[in-house]
Amino acid sequence: MCRIVFILLLINSNLFSQSFNRYGHADTSKIFAINKYQSHIDSSTNKKEEMKLVPDSMEVQIICKMFGEKIETINWFKNSRSFLKIAFYLKDGDLVFVSVREQSPLYNELYRFAGFYLENDTIFYSDYYSTRRSCMAIPFSNPVSEIYGYNPDFTGESLITYVKQLFYRIKTAANIGIANSGAGRKNNEQQ
Repeated sequence: MCRIVFILLLINSNLFSQSFNRYGHADTSKIFAINKYQSHIDSSTNKKEEMKLVPDSMEVQIICKMFGEKIETINWFKNSRSFLKIAFYLKDGDLVFVSVREQSPLYNELYRFAGFYLENDTIFYSDYYSTRRSCMAIPFSNPVSEIYGYNPDFTGESLITYVKQLFYRIKTAANIGIANSGAGRKNNEQQ
């Protein structure tokens, strides 16, 4: 009987330690609450407004869809042929989570993901992963971005910088009335 109890304690403590190791020293209750909120927003949002942001250069095309507490952008980088889908999740007007998904140009079902958890406009936890083909042989000498065709310039720091700039541009465009004036819809209808 003592052996069974001891084995159950080992299994239970091992499950807890795996969860703790994934998130490190981050506050898991905040992360789980944000994940629950994100899931709730995803399941209950209706399309509200669509606008096309004027890019800083001719290299990037951005389409922005604004929902209640969610802003979703599709970013097409012409020169690198990279495609990012970025979703901003707001709670009472404050940014709480950003998900960035880069589609693999070589394989339709594969993508690379970055998630940024925020509190008071500060990132307190970042999550990165990429999907892979389970039966595909991967040479250890080549980086994953080269094998699956991901843009090697999209590092964690560069994504954070791009996401911050993009969110500022969206807030600025929405505040000066572009989102509410219908100008974004007119541009999309002409194309």
